[in-house]
Amino acid sequence: MNYKSHMIGGIITSTISLILIYLFTDMMTNRTELIYPITVFIFSLYPDLDTASKPSRHYYIIGILLFIYLVHIYMIFSSFLVILFITLPKMFPHRGFVHTIRFSIISGAIYYGIIYNIIDVEFKYIMASVVIGYLTHLTLDKHIKL
Repeated sequence: MNYKSHMIGGIITSTISLILIYLFTDMMTNRTELIYPITVFIFSLYPDLDTASKPSRHYYIIGILLFIYLVHIYMIFSSFLVILFITLPKMFPHRGFVHTIRFSIISGAIYYGIIYNIIDVEFKYIMASVVIGYLTHLTLDKHIKL
């Protein structure tokens, strides 16, 4: 699959998750719950950070800006996790460990560590959003590994 296909899949899946959150929970009372569909979208693209591509450069630019911001507001641990989050996929070959459900759990825990001090979120919903986004990507790749 190419980047555009993954982006379309991520947009569709995150829109469906937003609708389901709105219809079946009372979570939409606070605007911060929009982080869950955004997380689905982020992780529908995240597995391809293990390649050198234009989208991965965008992730790195956003990651560096987030790192600078977190250092500026003295959130040193979260800023360290941002660097780990954006560099970890580069440590593995394309369609290797990064394209597994196990890696989604690891990267989801790191992602939660970054945002839990910034936005009031629940771990179980973040992890569900991460896995849904990851499964969207892996399904489009037809490459699901545990």
